[in-house]
Amino acid sequence: MTELLEMKKMELELKAAELKIRRMDQRQNNEALYLSTTDEELKRVIKA
Repeated sequence: MTELLEMKKMELELKAAELKIRRMDQRQNNEALYLSTTDEELKRVIKA
């Protein structure tokens, strides 16, 4: 029973890590989209 609980815990930790990675990827995508659609003057201010 203890081994099963450990396996379930590991599965949950893996799913949590996958979700964190997915959120980070989505944040990068959103930032890239925002920067690509923002006007040039604002881009200069953001990068400064």
